[in-house]
Amino acid sequence: MENIYGFNHYSFFTEMSELAVKNNSFDLSLGLPDFDIDYRLREYLKEAADLNSHNYEPLAGNPLLIKNIISFNLNRKNSIRLQENEVTVVPCATFALYTSLKSILNQGDEVIVIQPSYYTYGPSIFLNGGIPVYYDLDNDFSVNWEKLQSCISEKTKAIIVNSPQNPTGKIWSESDWNQLYSIIKDQEIYLISEEIYDTYCFDGKEHYSSFLHPDLKKRTFCIFS
Repeated sequence: MENIYGFNHYSFFTEMSELAVKNNSFDLSLGLPDFDIDYRLREYLKEAADLNSHNYEPLAGNPLLIKNIISFNLNRKNSIRLQENEVTVVPCATFALYTSLKSILNQGDEVIVIQPSYYTYGPSIFLNGGIPVYYDLDNDFSVNWEKLQSCISEKTKAIIVNSPQNPTGKIWSESDWNQLYSIIKDQEIYLISEEIYDTYCFDGKEHYSSFLHPDLKKRTFCIFS
């Protein structure tokens, strides 16, 4: 992997996790809880196994689950209205990112990645024939729109946004989505918006989904978890 794509198993997360152990620090970087799962969930899993409900589901996902996803998003403070054909259930967010890229990239297409970013973004782009183009947030985690626009070329096919962002906590606002649309609207550029931390907003901040922008929505893969 390292020889072909320039990546290996040793990531930033690996390095910091090792330092956390060495210095007796708390590692909050990945979802590694040190407590048991809720006993009710264990009972539900046992019940599902007893009822033999682990067969193949429709390709888009379990219809009841999809209806509940639609209902959940409709009842948000910033309500997201979805149709059944706009929802697909996949194993995890990384799988969703990979398949989104698979469906749009041709060999040599560029994908803008806003840094800092999750360590699977780059490899997912490479494995689908693309080239990552990295843009660094300013020191206050704001976007310099002129610099971001300068990353766009005729080969740009997509931009990946994570909001709320891991690890900075930056939450994209309605104004941010408007600004982003203004710089990509005249080109066929897709948005892959990873919003898996949508319920982790603090200090009075509210999650504002890219799907609330009517024009962005038409070219967006919105990933929740």
